[in-house]
Amino acid sequence: MSDALSQLGIDAAEAAVLASSIRTNNMIFVSILSKIIFDNLLFFLISALSLAILVYDTLLTFPQEVRCIWQRKWTGATLLYSAIRYTTIVDMAFRVHTIALVPSSVQGSVMNLLLLLAYFSNQG
Repeated sequence: MSDALSQLGIDAAEAAVLASSIRTNNMIFVSILSKIIFDNLLFFLISALSLAILVYDTLLTFPQEVRCIWQRKWTGATLLYSAIRYTTIVDMAFRVHTIALVPSSVQGSVMNLLLLLAYFSNQG
């Protein structure tokens, strides 16, 4: 290895600085990538919780909604209310389902990459 470095005109001190720089960059990359994964997981959990609360609220207020909204004459306001209320549930369900569809193989590959980078960044 030292022969290859000497052929490139790099002495041992420069090689140590270069290796340290590579380790630092790998650690920064691992840190950023792990934050992205954590943020995506947090976004999924918050979205799933929001959907659960929205469905729970809809089920609790459904009898009142039938009595106050559905049994009256349909106007633009009742149509708008119904459209907003139920498209929101469908939209949230679609978002949570889409996030959950990320294949576990992709998640596993990213985690393997993180572990490899963490291992090599700690090598002296």
